[in-house]
Amino acid sequence: MDPVPELQSLLNDGKSIRIKNYPKKARISSQLEELSFHRYLIHRGLDVTQIDTFITPVNQFFIRNHFEYPEIIMDNWRLKLTGCFEKEAILFMEDLKKFEQVTRICHIECTGNQRSERKLFHSIKRLHQYTNLMTFNLLMKVLDPKQWKWLVSFLRATGIRAGNIFSNGIFTGVRLFDVLKEYPLSRDAKEIVFEGIDKGFDTSLHRAKKEFHHYARSFEIQELQQYEPILCFEMNGAPLTLEHGYPLRLIIPGIYGAEHVKWLGRIIATTEKYKGYFQNHYYGYRIDGEMVPVHEQRPKSMVIKVLKKDNHYLAYGIAWRGTSPIDRIEVSVDDMNTWRPASLLCEEIDHSWVFWRYELPKGLKETNAIIPRVFCINGGCQPLEPGKYSSVYGCNAVVSAVVDL
Repeated sequence: MDPVPELQSLLNDGKSIRIKNYPKKARISSQLEELSFHRYLIHRGLDVTQIDTFITPVNQFFIRNHFEYPEIIMDNWRLKLTGCFEKEAILFMEDLKKFEQVTRICHIECTGNQRSERKLFHSIKRLHQYTNLMTFNLLMKVLDPKQWKWLVSFLRATGIRAGNIFSNGIFTGVRLFDVLKEYPLSRDAKEIVFEGIDKGFDTSLHRAKKEFHHYARSFEIQELQQYEPILCFEMNGAPLTLEHGYPLRLIIPGIYGAEHVKWLGRIIATTEKYKGYFQNHYYGYRIDGEMVPVHEQRPKSMVIKVLKKDNHYLAYGIAWRGTSPIDRIEVSVDDMNTWRPASLLCEEIDHSWVFWRYELPKGLKETNAIIPRVFCINGGCQPLEPGKYSSVYGCNAVVSAVVDL
């Protein structure tokens, strides 16, 4: 699957200009991967300047886990349908593969991608309103993450990370609602909980209390019917790997990655609102005392490479949709005062990302911020700044790429 067959040659046709506010190559490897205290991989992002394929290879696909990978013995694995079903059931992989299989291209973005470190430090900087300049400067020196590695470690421990936690893949499985036709829900069922086999302690307090829990997320059935959830067992044409949820995971095109539960072990139908730990404390906003989950992915775009060819500068980038297909990409190089259209290099396939190109106008100043913005058919677009409830989860504010020309 290669809707932009000339992509690699395009991205190498010219002199590459470093994007100043992206990590240097020497720092990238340490920023892309993060190990838990037990030395298993819980976080891996992308080096966006190295994206040159429509489909992200499995060994580069982003990873975000909360617990250690579970030990899977396929002879003992099964999927349990429990709770408010007309009849509870236990399914083996051969039972699932009897249903019609479907394949979808899906861009998946971590709900915490672009989780706003800048928002945090912006708030810290506002302390100058309450302190004198000397005290403020001393405070900022103490809290400068470039000088204090412990602060970076603290931010990582609290889950506050930089961006680039997204990828584009091909997923094969069976439709959830085909399975539910064969194994019907009870009439009084209101929500479906997807529970992974993985379990552990997400905080030190849980560990002290020895309160372990599984990773699980839920949807109201009525809402879930808007999408095409897939019980997925293949990725990029091969069986799922362990780090990506082998042997079975949930894929919901158009929904943030936190909902794509890996190592799926149970599907639980309930009559009441599910209030599990990851549903009630993670990946959402607390509004009027109630946790509101972030489900639907929001449109976003970013620059992946800037090239100088002859006397021209070309910016290449990627973009992905929100609740409706992409209409256009616009780019600003004058602090968002004016916007001009970029050229799409391919069309969306299912819920994939797309690539775009923009030729920078001549006569720009030496240092420039290239800011792309994606618009969707239904009128949705990227905001210029994080909203009140999107500075932590579901943030899709515009992302700048700063270059010296």
